[in-house]
Amino acid sequence: MGAIFLIFPTKYAKFVEKYSKIYGVDENLVYAVILCESGFNPDSKSKKGAIGLMQLMPSTASWCAQKLDETYTDEKLYEPEFNIKIGVYYIAYLQTVFSGSEHVIMAYNAGEGNVKKWLQGNGTVFSETSAYLRKVIFSKQIYITKNFISQLI
Repeated sequence: MGAIFLIFPTKYAKFVEKYSKIYGVDENLVYAVILCESGFNPDSKSKKGAIGLMQLMPSTASWCAQKLDETYTDEKLYEPEFNIKIGVYYIAYLQTVFSGSEHVIMAYNAGEGNVKKWLQGNGTVFSETSAYLRKVIFSKQIYITKNFISQLI
């Protein structure tokens, strides 16, 4: 059981729990996204320019910050609380656009526009997005199981 706690950490629980409750997002999904995006490294930056724990693109994060009436700078994306707040808000927004959690996860990875095209039958789902979807769903299930087992102990 100890290995599952190391491989599937719940770092930044205070922020994940807080913003998951505020925005109505399953915290297991948030942990899975953080794990798959950055491995819980707040200093992470992708080749495409996504920043921080939840690997937010600056343009997306700026849009979310504006909606939340938050001051935005790219540097703030390296701050765990700000990054999680913006990332969870973005997931909550995607949940208003797409009815299925799989589409939300795909949109988080590939963008809202791409998923809308795919749903209309235009184009092929990126193989990277398919792999990402499987990885996040698997990780979310592990977090659900881990939380269940933790409550039993």
